[in-house]
Amino acid sequence: MSVTQLVQRQDVRDTLDRVIPSYSRAQRTAMKVLGSSCNPRLVGTAFDYALRFDVLRRCPQAREQPWVAEGSIQWIEGRLARMRAAGSPFGLGGAPGALVDSEQLQRIVRRARRRVENARTFLRKHVQRHACDRAWMIRLAEHSLKLARLDAIYRAGYLGDDLFADNAPELREQVISLLEHAAFDALLDGAEVVLNPTFGRYSRVVGGADADLLVGGRLIDLKVSARDNVERPMVRQLVAYLILAERARREGQSLPQIKSLELYFARHAHLWRLRADLILTHPEYPDVERRFFEIAVDVMRRACMLPVAEPVRETEMRRPSTTLRTSARVTDSAMAARRPRF
Repeated sequence: MSVTQLVQRQDVRDTLDRVIPSYSRAQRTAMKVLGSSCNPRLVGTAFDYALRFDVLRRCPQAREQPWVAEGSIQWIEGRLARMRAAGSPFGLGGAPGALVDSEQLQRIVRRARRRVENARTFLRKHVQRHACDRAWMIRLAEHSLKLARLDAIYRAGYLGDDLFADNAPELREQVISLLEHAAFDALLDGAEVVLNPTFGRYSRVVGGADADLLVGGRLIDLKVSARDNVERPMVRQLVAYLILAERARREGQSLPQIKSLELYFARHAHLWRLRADLILTHPEYPDVERRFFEIAVDVMRRACMLPVAEPVRETEMRRPSTTLRTSARVTDSAMAARRPRF
């Protein structure tokens, strides 16, 4: 379970809605970067990485958490350890013959680690640049897309061909355009910046939670959707982050007082804001916070009591192969889950 999954539960939705004030759903701002049918979910995750790279270049003092791509390597290494201990191959969810042996997993780890190391080397050079020409931006987009593909391992247990697929020029162009139109003046206001902030042990209480940006007291989530409508699930997730941040801050974690909850619509270069005090001063907020944690703890307790099953992701592998195969439907599903969280 993650906070994204938690806020989809009906009881959590009903609880959070008690303190969410009314707001305008339709923003009606002009789209600056047109959408594309070329794997929009992958583009969204890659933009997250690309923005992170450029925030670190513009704000050297910004603090960052480990990448999800790095967590993917740890995820596989944990499975390898379990395979060695059990002396058996890694089963993928009951599809007959759908087994991945340790040699295959080791190959994936080696390629993934090389990809992450190359991106880290690029980032060290990127943060030292004063300006980025066209060729450099293409390299940035390529590294971002490669890292984004690895996220599917951690988020969805995906081990198919798309992990190391080539990136079409259209994908790179989408990432570059989103970054070129990014409203850095609005996003970065001189306050301390934390990339993918977590909420201490309270992130673990909900099975994993972090936001995209914390800029001073502004909690910002990135959206690369074609529409700039402020949908209810987006707001609920921000309110869940606020609850986690408030509890963590009261118990001593070094977090600023959250002043606003914000959505950044990247294709529109538009920021939507909701004052946090409208929620925190609501008469029902204390009860909502208490109920939110009651549900989260109960859900996690029940999850821990269930038998641990390996994720169902590989369904077409029927004979030994140096590469793993999967259907397009499974690929899209695996790439759909966004951001893990540390």
